Amino acid sequence: MSDGDIGPDADRIVSVTADLLQQAHHPLMQWFGADGTSILLDRVLDRTQDKHPVLSGASMGVVDSTVQICLKQDGVGVEHCQKAAVKEAMVALIEALLSLLSRLIGTDLVNRLTHEAWPHETSYDDS
Repeated sequence: MSDGDIGPDADRIVSVTADLLQQAHHPLMQWFGADGTSILLDRVLDRTQDKHPVLSGASMGVVDSTVQICLKQDGVGVEHCQKAAVKEAMVALIEALLSLLSRLIGTDLVNRLTHEAWPHETSYDDS
């Protein structure tokens, strides 16, 4: 299946992104609390929706301590979205989160948070 194909791979990309955000959820909760984390996720989605039409009907939030991302376009789920568009949108969500956090708390603390959430990944640099 190519990046332009429509199919279940798009759902897997959303699931992996939700898993990454779930790993960041605990440190975010410690630093910002439940309300602050919810506002942060809302702002991240808001910042990415204009540039990524696949996110136009999306919702993202925490339900029962689990980060959930739901893509809906005209009442249709992610399985009808192009894989490349979904992948690009999910990368944009993570980038928007790191960028917003960098503005709020600085790059040094973002590096600390990303190390807590994703200890096997590299440091974040917003320069």
